[in-house]
Amino acid sequence: MLTKLKFLLFGIFLLFNYQLNFAENIVSTFNGKVIKSDSLTNASYSFISWGHWYGSIMNLSSILPSSTLLANINSINKLQPSFIMGMGDIYRNNDSLSFSNFQALILNTITSPIFNAVGNHEMYGRTFYESHFGKTIYSFKIKGELYIVLDSEIALCELEGEQLTFLKNKLDSALHDNSIKNVFIFSHKLMWITIDNCMEVFKDINSSYQCYDDTTFKNQIYPQLVNLSDKKPVYWLSGDHGFSLFYHKIKDHNLTFLACGINDCEEDAYLHFSISNNDQVSIQAHSFVGKKLMPVENYNIDYWKNHIYHMNTIAKAQLMLYNKYFWCGIAISLLILLIGITLLRLRE
Repeated sequence: MLTKLKFLLFGIFLLFNYQLNFAENIVSTFNGKVIKSDSLTNASYSFISWGHWYGSIMNLSSILPSSTLLANINSINKLQPSFIMGMGDIYRNNDSLSFSNFQALILNTITSPIFNAVGNHEMYGRTFYESHFGKTIYSFKIKGELYIVLDSEIALCELEGEQLTFLKNKLDSALHDNSIKNVFIFSHKLMWITIDNCMEVFKDINSSYQCYDDTTFKNQIYPQLVNLSDKKPVYWLSGDHGFSLFYHKIKDHNLTFLACGINDCEEDAYLHFSISNNDQVSIQAHSFVGKKLMPVENYNIDYWKNHIYHMNTIAKAQLMLYNKYFWCGIAISLLILLIGITLLRLRE
């Protein structure tokens, strides 16, 4: 009888252990690679993240990923991060050629599991994207870290409806779950940019800054983030174009906002997070072109104020030419001029 009981208990243990391991193996829907989180229980691990994988906003006919990314596939594979988190705009167009190039050059060559917080370019074909890669709002846990992935394109820079409820519930759960030591949130749009004086510099490098006028983040999410960060570190990462690297830590709180988006240029970089076996987080920035970079904390509001002020004339002209409000102003001016000329001719 005792022997049978031992076998029964052993069988229950094996079944439980199998289910636990199965549940903890997180599979990428992008390249089928697996995060075997059960094997990381007593080990350190790392992940890397950046946005805007297709590169330059000026290259309107691009059907390939950024050249700076393509040139670094081997170095990324040698780094062997536990996973890679894209932060939106991982390909530019939803046509078959652009997508097949993305599959062949990125998904079939990168050896680490890939995940993504969708950007506007993927969502020009939402049905297509979801049929290939699944849900755009999700979360997963590795050791003591909770990873929350958002879809900033559902309501264009805003948090509302099911997604707002999802995020608030996840943050509340993390607050009361002692097994969670760090919280990471990913979005394409910089939904947090209205805090402090971050918008002061962002509006000079991203013409879509006016979409960030939603009060939900400030009134509902930000207080919850601050409250959570007083108990455990919270990091929110975003990857829309504009900031090659940006770092902002809230004073007197363990709440940090970061941005990183590549533009097929010498400023291109990615963020490298290392999590120790006791859940301590360190962050480094690595250049895609071999450029020596400062500590990531240095790419703050003051850095960007100075950087924008000293930008060369060509760079400023490029920003201006891509700014939709510049072209709106040109169109309105031409219309007024045309009306004026017409009125003068009628008087004659």
